[in-house]
Amino acid sequence: LHKWLYVAPIIGVLTGLTVTGIAVAILDVIWPLVLAYFVAHHWAIVPVLMAGFVLTGLIMQYFTPDPNEHSTEEVVISYHKHQGRIAMRPFLPKLLAAITTVGFGGSAALEGPGIYAGGAIGSWLWARLRLFGFEPRDRRIMLITGAAAGMAAVFRAPLTGLVFALEMPYMDDLAHEALVPSLIASVVAYATLISFLGSRPLFD
Repeated sequence: LHKWLYVAPIIGVLTGLTVTGIAVAILDVIWPLVLAYFVAHHWAIVPVLMAGFVLTGLIMQYFTPDPNEHSTEEVVISYHKHQGRIAMRPFLPKLLAAITTVGFGGSAALEGPGIYAGGAIGSWLWARLRLFGFEPRDRRIMLITGAAAGMAAVFRAPLTGLVFALEMPYMDDLAHEALVPSLIASVVAYATLISFLGSRPLFD
């Protein structure tokens, strides 16, 4: 328990900052401009959407090892098949692809990049801290913890992240070990995000 009291807040802060950056890029920078252009030029909706999708496709095709694996799917596969390991080399390109998808009006939302960002941060942090007595199984716990924090920050609801941590490891009994760190990281990620963006709901 003691190690999670130190590590979970770090995961929460890093995830909260990352999700805040994604939310600002999409909701405050790109989408307002795109929406205003769509309102003034209805004919541009389909071409602009297509341009955004082409840009996303090019990013995924040329800057990620597997264009078909992304977001929540990659976190779940990593948990069950790769011991919680997520490659960090395509981290920024995948987040950029998510921003171009959602920012240009794609039928997608922020929970995908939020979960992926948090899970990748948890996995990456384990690699930095394993010399301090962290076991291999802790990497999967940190993956879940980060993913839960990402979910909590996106929806501005800490308990949402905890529910995600409960339901993701459906194939074994590791969930109970991730509950405390997931709860801590979710609350910290939420607090980090609202300190920048406020606690007002996304939808009235």
